[in-house]
Amino acid sequence: MKIEGIEIEFNSEYERGLREEITSRISFLFSLLAGTIPMNRAIGLPERLIDLMNYESRAEFTVAAIELIDMCEPRAAVDSIDFVQNEYGKTIAKVVIAYHGDN
Repeated sequence: MKIEGIEIEFNSEYERGLREEITSRISFLFSLLAGTIPMNRAIGLPERLIDLMNYESRAEFTVAAIELIDMCEPRAAVDSIDFVQNEYGKTIAKVVIAYHGDN
């Protein structure tokens, strides 16, 4: 699944509806910029990461993605994040999520 340059993948086989729910929620979180939700300014990725997939921002994105999922979706955790280039030379973050059960 790709979300504006971010690819999400599960590393295990669980019930489809649950995977879709968690993936949908994580997709929503990755589509937000921090500071844009009035009642919770902490949700979302930092704005400075937009269009900056150089080596420093890859590290910042990795930390931000792990913290965001840890804070907002306790049923899942980041298993790994890899950065690949598409056919147009654009860097895409591939986020692999591990399911940790209902909390």
